[in-house]
Amino acid sequence: MTCVRIDDVAAGGAGVGRLPDGMAIFVPRTAPGDLAEVAITQRKQRYAYGRLVGLQERTAAAAVSSNISLHRPNVSSRSNSSERPSVGSVGSPWEIPR
Repeated sequence: MTCVRIDDVAAGGAGVGRLPDGMAIFVPRTAPGDLAEVAITQRKQRYAYGRLVGLQERTAAAAVSSNISLHRPNVSSRSNSSERPSVGSVGSPWEIPR
């Protein structure tokens, strides 16, 4: 196991840091600024994947963002299926223009 400072976030959402030898490592469930204790699970020629074992330091931004829901809010007018246009109706995104 090794400690890695997470510097960035990859497109898939995993944190990206550098191992002591300079190799990039992708660690899910981490955020930029975290000091993470990591177990290397897979090593490639130019990068590695790791598993989060523990956090030595956690950023304040990560603590706040973990309390924010990423799901769409339940809007009452959208929850009623009778108000939604049916598939194939005029204006539907699935309608094929003729």
